[in-house]
Parts: sequence; structure tokens; C-alpha cells
Amino acid sequence: MPDEPPDRKSKPRPEPRKPHTGDVLHLTRAASVQFLCPIFVRVIRVLDWPTYDGWLWIDGYELAGNGDAVARRSLFVMPAGLIWPDPPAPAAPSPSHPRAREARSGEGRMTRRPRPHQPMRPAWLCRNCAAPWPCAPAQLHLATEFYGHSIALAFYLAANMQDAVDDLYSLGVRPDPRALHARFLGWLSLTRRPRRVDLR
Repeated sequence: MPDEPPDRKSKPRPEPRKPHTGDVLHLTRAASVQFLCPIFVRVIRVLDWPTYDGWLWIDGYELAGNGDAVARRSLFVMPAGLIWPDPPAPAAPSPSHPRAREARSGEGRMTRRPRPHQPMRPAWLCRNCAAPWPCAPAQLHLATEFYGHSIALAFYLAANMQDAVDDLYSLGVRPDPRALHARFLGWLSLTRRPRRVDLR
């Protein structure tokens, strides 16, 4: 009889690298569908909140292009999709550099991308239209980006609502729980797909 092939045991998948305090992460759609516009975040801590297998919550500061913190956020991400960026690129060219002259003259300038409707803390107003966040454009954007992931969207909005409560108390304002729930989570029922009705 021919020799039987040895048992082929599937190799266990390596555990994805997990973030630690102080890490700078580049968050893209690989980390979560919410990051249509990628952002950089400096990790404050990894939260021990209950979540799905393969996901985690991190508390961190969103960073501007110059590295300054612009907002503190609680983010729902997949460790397998996190990116640890390379060291920063060299400084911009001097004013006499050809590319610097081109930038000043406007040559090769691309059309400016629309500004996203993101929350401005601690007031929780939209950075773009100044409406209470999530404003209508933000709701549309979130419903599109989280399409098919309604539970993840609910987790994300609930975390933002809790952050808004904390921020309002820090400002000396006593928030209205019902109003905040309607504002952050009440609109989710409108995003559900209607069930098919059997007319027979």
C-alpha cells in the first residue's frame, strides 16, 4: 500500500500586533469602515470594554498634520487592520526650491476635497456646518460607511454619546439623556432596510 501522507495540521494564525500607550497609529478602512478619510491617532490606552472577537476599543487623541492633538476619541477598530506609520518625512523644501515656487504659484494644484462633517469637542458641534453632531450629512456618511455593520455603528455612536455626556458635565452643563439618545441613536431606525411583505 502507498504510504499515507502525513497529517497536515493547519498552522495557527499569528495574533495581530496590539497597540500600546503612546503608539501613533494610521487608521484606514482596513481598521474600520468608518475611516473613509484616514486619520492619525496617538493611543492613550486600550479600553477593556466588551466587544466582538477581532475588535477592540482604544482611547486616543486624533492628530493634525503637524502632530498636534485636535480631539480625544474612543475608537472601535480591528487590530489586524492597524498601521504603525514610518518615521515622519523630511521637512518641506526651502522657498527657493522649484516645488515650493510651484506651490506658491498654484501650478499643479488639485481640487480641494470637501471637508468632512466631524465633531468638534467639547461642544459636539459639526466642524463643517456647526450643527449638533451627528448632523444630517454626518448621519448619511455614517450610514453609508457602516452599511451592513449596524451593530458596530450602534457601538460607535453609543461611545460618542458617552463622550458627549462627559464633555457636557465638564462644561458645567447637565445633559438631557433622552435628547442625547434621540440625537445620537434615535435616527438609526431610519437606516434599517424594510422587510419584504408577502402580498399573497
